[in-house]
Amino acid sequence: MLLPVTLPDSTAALLLLAGPDASPLQVSCMAKADQVTSLTAREERRPLAPGFTVAMKWKTVLPRTGGRAFRAGLLGLGRTEPGVDGTETALQPILCPFWPEVAPATGVIVLGRMNALLRAVWEPDGTRAALFTDTWPGGYTLTAESLTGPVLQGRFKDWPEPDATTDELAELALEWIENGPLDRALTISAFGLGLPTGPTLHGTAWPLLPCAVRVASANAGGVEVRVARRQLGYGREEAETHHPQVPARTLELAHDLDALEAARLIYHWQLGGGGVSPFWAPAATSPCRLAAAATSAATTLTLDDADALLGHAHLWIGSPDGSWAARRITGIAGNVVTLDAALGFAAAPWHTVVQPLLFVRFARQELVLKHKSGVWAATCQLRELPAEYGTASGETLGTNHGPLAGLAWCYAITDGTETWRVTSYASALTLSGQTYTPARIEHGEMKERLNLDASECTVTLRDWPDSPFARYRLERAPAPLTLTIHEGVPSGGALTSAAPIWTGRVRSPKWAGPILTLAVGGFGTQLEQPAPRWLVQPTCSAALFDQACGLNRATWTYTASRAVQADGYTHALSGLSGIITPVAAQWFAGGYVVRPRGSAAPQMISILASTNSVGGALTITLSAPLSPAPSATETWSLIPGCDGKAATCRDKFNNLAKHRGFPGLPTTNPSINIRRKTDTVAKK
Repeated sequence: MLLPVTLPDSTAALLLLAGPDASPLQVSCMAKADQVTSLTAREERRPLAPGFTVAMKWKTVLPRTGGRAFRAGLLGLGRTEPGVDGTETALQPILCPFWPEVAPATGVIVLGRMNALLRAVWEPDGTRAALFTDTWPGGYTLTAESLTGPVLQGRFKDWPEPDATTDELAELALEWIENGPLDRALTISAFGLGLPTGPTLHGTAWPLLPCAVRVASANAGGVEVRVARRQLGYGREEAETHHPQVPARTLELAHDLDALEAARLIYHWQLGGGGVSPFWAPAATSPCRLAAAATSAATTLTLDDADALLGHAHLWIGSPDGSWAARRITGIAGNVVTLDAALGFAAAPWHTVVQPLLFVRFARQELVLKHKSGVWAATCQLRELPAEYGTASGETLGTNHGPLAGLAWCYAITDGTETWRVTSYASALTLSGQTYTPARIEHGEMKERLNLDASECTVTLRDWPDSPFARYRLERAPAPLTLTIHEGVPSGGALTSAAPIWTGRVRSPKWAGPILTLAVGGFGTQLEQPAPRWLVQPTCSAALFDQACGLNRATWTYTASRAVQADGYTHALSGLSGIITPVAAQWFAGGYVVRPRGSAAPQMISILASTNSVGGALTITLSAPLSPAPSATETWSLIPGCDGKAATCRDKFNNLAKHRGFPGLPTTNPSINIRRKTDTVAKK
């Protein structure tokens, strides 16, 4: 039931064909968002990613042969072939049909309300399957049992294990979560999914929960007041902080839905960024009834008990025939309620329900639905937003509280000659005419200090082949990297209102496997220039070719040609030329190679060993493999090494007069005798 298939980018994958059968299917939609709430209960909520992620959970019953086939598929969940130059390996993706949209195959692509870029056609017995996008796969012969539907890319959330119920059957519990690229995610067709709107608030006609007409059950939840308390000291009293606020109510509504209503609910949830944007929803609790008939032009309603509205300023009026209206209350006199607009439909007494209309948001960044035999059920956990009914002086909803514009970050890394641009956003963004490609990267806390050298920001990423950070592991004296972080609002594929929030120099990269953590210094690192110091030691305190050494690097730079061959540590060179030729064995040991890379910064890699040259040919061993591998014959510069000893300075470089060491210096000070525990002290 796990068939090998190939994705459009030639990646090997497995197609999961063990569907939910007659068991319920749980579908979870999850979105990334940032939420900050003050003690006044005023919130700032921002979306952080486009689209949403889908997870599914279900059970299926497999016959003995199906259980064996599934286990065989799990054994095939191996690793893909690694690419050149350390390309990462990964478990094969698990492609899973979006089961509610699976239908019999007819040879014609039929798009439903919920679609995906990838689609598949397969046989229920798992014998055949084919992937396709917008064109039906040629050569696939349909049968009466053939199925088709949209396919999502992901992985198993928990490792599945068949549980034998009889000697012939096994029950399999499956949990699967989406983790593919954005263009392969589940999409909702907006055609025909216009969402209803409620009363206008802050100049905006906010949407109404689209499944509000039929409620299976409702839980009024509780009331929440935000208070900060800390136990300081050892007394009984607490340090308490509380700002004036209207208590927020919570609500949980359970709905039975058809396929169209389920699509509308997910579409509504997606447009609002999950729990970011507010909307209207009937309370479904403490209802009252219409006590007298009302015409469609009526602006007043007579209720049986207006006190049941509990002082709410907005109403939802629902008729048994499915007609409804959402209105604002402009006045109450006894049980007579005045509305801000005409009712809009003829309402009969005692059968028309009147409920408080709440201004709410989803309490979680996850929407859970269940599907079985074409019927959907959803549980909506809601939180009222009393602080957003009105605005305090100097505040504007959508500007400094409430739903705010999304945020995204772009990272520019440069060594002065070459620049790498990536973003943590799920899709590519443009900034100042440059494209930032998606990558697995994020930054942590930014620490500013009075001492500029102590300012630091931590950046964590999943390293990639040919990244600029490989030089810290492979190269000698690499060109320093500067990292700039831009923060802005993603809009239309661009980062708008962008501003740099951090610029500094990378100073201490740390690897944990492929995960790289960078300590990026602040502005002070741009001014760092280490000062040399002299040490009293047997070896030379000067660096080869610096001012104290006096030797000219250009004079001691050799050139040689490297032919194309399999990349590795050992390289055969020819055409060696330099100040002294031929050279002896280990002449270049301790030195380094300078490898030009076109417009990019040259690559410098240490030389561990070298052979003697014969006819201008020799072999050298580098401390690290070349990255990227050469594609043609290259001309390298070779610089010999120096171990700092006086003999090397005299015999190899003829520079003993400028040796900055003390060869005769003893290793210990002979004038100091260290008394040991075994020594005896003479008594007088």
